[in-house]
Amino acid sequence: MSGRTAEVLPDPRPSSRDGAGDRLQYGLDVSGTGIIDHDLVADTVYCSPRVFAIYGWPESFTPSVQTFVDRAHPDERAPLRSAIEAAHDPAGTGRYERDYRIIRTDGEVRWISVRAQTYFAGEGPGRRPVRVIGAITDVTESRVAADVLREREASLRRSERLAGIGYFTIDGNGETVTSSEGNNRIWGFPVDAVPAGADFQARVSSDDQQKFRTAWVAIMDEGRDQVEFEFTIHRPDGTDVSVRSLMESGRDPLTDRVRVFGTNIDLTAEKRAEAARAASEDRLAQAIRLGRLGIFDYDRVTGAVY
Repeated sequence: MSGRTAEVLPDPRPSSRDGAGDRLQYGLDVSGTGIIDHDLVADTVYCSPRVFAIYGWPESFTPSVQTFVDRAHPDERAPLRSAIEAAHDPAGTGRYERDYRIIRTDGEVRWISVRAQTYFAGEGPGRRPVRVIGAITDVTESRVAADVLREREASLRRSERLAGIGYFTIDGNGETVTSSEGNNRIWGFPVDAVPAGADFQARVSSDDQQKFRTAWVAIMDEGRDQVEFEFTIHRPDGTDVSVRSLMESGRDPLTDRVRVFGTNIDLTAEKRAEAARAASEDRLAQAIRLGRLGIFDYDRVTGAVY
């Protein structure tokens, strides 16, 4: 049978016996977690002090299940009701896990994370939900931090795409590569691919393979802080990409191992423009040599003509 039965359940309210309740309360306080115990038979709801603090309720307030729904952000209420109904379904597991926004009594919008378990009594058609025990944590700061991180990552991806650049790191073994979407795009890999060092090396022009080996030795063996060089990538679709690579060494703050951090810059358009300009200058010089083109310079201030 799915779900859990309510034969013997512990009281979630902290008890002072042997100091265990105090330790539990201290742990809940430190983690910012509040406890809810909903007796569906008596239709009563116990909330720990932390829950009151999260919602901004006074200690004299008596919450109900509907109170929690009413305090949910308007956009969250319909899915919240559906999730509660699903958790109370005797055919289900009774498990409830949801992060959503609430509106405190002072009008502030906060994010909370709720984890709860519904317990059932009876068997077969008579099986019914009788109790829900859950934990509520205010996760606003972590949600805001995650949103900021996502926005920064999105900005980085846009910058990479617009500027034709990509970022990468290489572990000291030379094989474990972390490549950004922009770097994958330069090399001709799908943006969500996870190529190994050998996959990148296979696309380097044979004439430029030694440049990579020299750069690696300079950083890993000779202790140089930074190297810069240019090379050509042969993509599988037959196109060639001119790249300038800047690499520097550093230590991973978690493992203290030496890693290589780098930036690749797509120079293809720049190289093509330079080649076109050089070809145009060559044609101009040839035309002058052959006498088919004359050059003059008129100074409007002095009236001098060359």
